[in-house]
Amino acid sequence: MDNKIIPFAAFAGLDWADQKHSYCLYLPDGSEIERGEIQHTPEAIQAWAEKLRGRFGGQPVAIALELNRGALVWALCEYSFLALYPVTPHASAEFRKALHPSGAKSDPADAVVLVKMLLYHRDRLRRLQLADTETRLLAELCRDRRAAVEERTRHVLQMTAALKDYFPLALEFVGPLKNDAACKVLCKWPSLGQLQSAPLHRVRKFLYGLNCRHDIEGRLELIAPAKPLTNDTAVIEAGRRRVQLLAELILALNQHIAQYEERIQEIFKNHPDRELFDNLPGAGEALAPRLLVSFGLDRGRYQSAAELSSYSGIAPIQISSGKSKYHQMRIACPKFLRQTFHEFAGKAMAYCPWSRKYYDAQMGKGKTHNQAIRSLAFKWQRILWACWKNNTPYNEQTYLQALSRNGSAYALEFNTAA
Repeated sequence: MDNKIIPFAAFAGLDWADQKHSYCLYLPDGSEIERGEIQHTPEAIQAWAEKLRGRFGGQPVAIALELNRGALVWALCEYSFLALYPVTPHASAEFRKALHPSGAKSDPADAVVLVKMLLYHRDRLRRLQLADTETRLLAELCRDRRAAVEERTRHVLQMTAALKDYFPLALEFVGPLKNDAACKVLCKWPSLGQLQSAPLHRVRKFLYGLNCRHDIEGRLELIAPAKPLTNDTAVIEAGRRRVQLLAELILALNQHIAQYEERIQEIFKNHPDRELFDNLPGAGEALAPRLLVSFGLDRGRYQSAAELSSYSGIAPIQISSGKSKYHQMRIACPKFLRQTFHEFAGKAMAYCPWSRKYYDAQMGKGKTHNQAIRSLAFKWQRILWACWKNNTPYNEQTYLQALSRNGSAYALEFNTAA
């Protein structure tokens, strides 16, 4: 939350769209002074920002919008006198329902909703603060790498379904479909008929060239006796072309994922906070950079571990009514950030004995797997926040000693495990 009192000269609500953005401008006393639209071009956005600068003499202007990244945000961040306050679409939708119970909706009206949230509930909003350039670049690359991995997974599932339709032997013969070797085999022999017509010595040589040496002879023995699932040429040709297309897409994605990973490691190794996240149990080359950008260099970004847990969506919310009281997962949060801590907690169990024992204890309380993982992530966030705040790398023995000093119920178990 942004609790600092800033003497803003004006408040604006900006409802963004693909081609033009509706805005409304209010003074601090709540009086409306202007409404209008901005075309989504660099020239129009620049002209609007310069108009605000001249109109209010360069004094700070607060803007509420339903974005925390993207083209409009990057353009507005070029102006230091503009303070951006991202509002989640869900929050603005609920606030609009309160102001307009009829359900009426329009872009100009949504801009008014945003500026009124900013005017009267700014203490509930967090001002957008961009991290340093290297940390932001690392964050963007980690996010894009993850998107590429998910896209590859989508193609692998599609290829699996396609092969089941006409060439099920391939699922056993080529190995994991996400690997380059499997894709190259399917590009060369995308159907059972083509594979069976190829001389075995050529298939063997091709597999050796791809460094696929695991049980080559056993796999080659599968070819000759295999029976086709179907002889329908329409099914086979359509399936063959689809598999070749997907194989080439996966090969291209693998190449770019490798390039992403190389660049991510290059930036991560030169980052000032690398030592805080480099040796965390289970983090590895993928999760360590993601954890680093989850915190950033600004030690004032999170005032407490509880603030981090709430913002990231790891901390649950409590719902109570009358005698009923229960907790549920927090929905409104940066999903990639929550996913980062969730995945790290899951990986940590394989390398950190106390993490596994803590997870088992949560499962013993009747929690589901995901609930237990979030509980473990909640605990890890407190540890990582303290390490980050004090600029001290995590040390498991130091943590276990702290548990013992604090009389933790798990201290003896953890120390015994250590």
